[in-house]
Amino acid sequence: YFQKLLIDQPRLALALLEAAHVSGDARYADAARSALTFVLGTLQRPNGDYANAWDATAEEAMASQFWTVGEITDALGAAASEFCIAYGATPQGNLPEDAYPGLVTKGKNLLHRATPPGAASAEKKLEASRTKLLQRRQQRPAPTVDERATSGAHGLLLAALAKAGAQLNDPTLLAAAKAEAAFIRDHLRANDGGLVRLSQASTPAGPLVYAQVIEGLLTYATVANDQDVERLGRLLYDTLNARFRDPASNRYFTSSGDAPAAFWARVHSPAGGGGELSSV
Repeated sequence: YFQKLLIDQPRLALALLEAAHVSGDARYADAARSALTFVLGTLQRPNGDYANAWDATAEEAMASQFWTVGEITDALGAAASEFCIAYGATPQGNLPEDAYPGLVTKGKNLLHRATPPGAASAEKKLEASRTKLLQRRQQRPAPTVDERATSGAHGLLLAALAKAGAQLNDPTLLAAAKAEAAFIRDHLRANDGGLVRLSQASTPAGPLVYAQVIEGLLTYATVANDQDVERLGRLLYDTLNARFRDPASNRYFTSSGDAPAAFWARVHSPAGGGGELSSV
C-alpha cells in the first residue's frame, strides 16, 4: 500500500525530530528532513497549496514501485551489486507471489534498507544510486494526485517545517515555513476571519482543524519571532473557543451550532486526476 498522505508526513517528521533530539542519532533527523523534502518536492502545487494525497493504490501505480535486479543493474551498472545487498534486492525477488493480487511479483523487489549504515563514503554512493533509481521511477506511470489538502494538514505541515528548520538549522525549510504561514493567512480564512476546511471552499473548519492550524502558527511564530503570526494564532484560538467551546462543561463541540447539516463525500473525477470534496 503505497499511498502517501500529506497529513502523515509532518506527523512523522515531528516524531522523528523528537527522537533525534532525545537520542542524538542523526539518522532520525535525516529521516525527518526526507519526509518534508518529499512534501516540498512532490506534493506542493504551483499556487502554494499542497496536494492532499499521492495515491498509488491503482495496480499500475503499485507496480511502478517494484524492481528486478536486472532493472537495478541497468540503471546503476557496477554499483548495482552493492546497492542490492544494502536494499534487500535478490534475483528471485523479495515479494511473495501472492503479495499483491492481480500483479506479477515473481522476481520483483520492494527496496528496503536491509543492512545497517556503513562508512560515510559508502552511504554517499548509496545516496547517488537512490537518486538514479528515483529518476528511473519517475518515468513510470505516475500515481493519481488528490488535490487541495485540508487546512488541518497545512497547520501540521507548518509546525513540522518550522521545528525542522530551527532544529536542523535548515534555511530551505524555514523559508518553506514562512511561505506556508502566509498561505494559511491569505487562503485558508473565511470572510468572517475564521478558518475554512480547505482552500477555495466556503465550508467552515471544525475544532480539530483550528487546533492543528493554531499549533502550526504558534510554532512558527516562536521560531521566527513573528508577532503578526502569533497574533493570528491567538485570534484563531479565541474564535475556536467562541464557536466550539461549551463553558458549562469546558468541552468542545465537534461542530458549531450554525453549521449546515451535511456530510462529506469524495467523488472520483477521472478527468480531473483526483477527487473533489463535496458537501451533501
